Amino acid sequence: MFSNNRITLTTAPVLRCGQKVFQEEQQSAILNGLLPEYDHVVSIITTSQTPFDLQGIVTTLLDAEAHQNAHLT
Repeated sequence: MFSNNRITLTTAPVLRCGQKVFQEEQQSAILNGLLPEYDHVVSIITTSQTPFDLQGIVTTLLDAEAHQNAHLT
């Protein structure tokens, strides 16, 4: 299951080291930490002509998860 908590768990160790973390690094950490069932979403985000900000990534992933869950029920 994807959640905002997963983003925190993915990026928190980097933030704790006391170095500035750039948005691109956060995005990379999030996208690289996803399970294979999100590969299609990663592809959409990384190939988009319009850059995704962090909120856009979270929203897109949550939408994809909701879509997957709807098909399972």
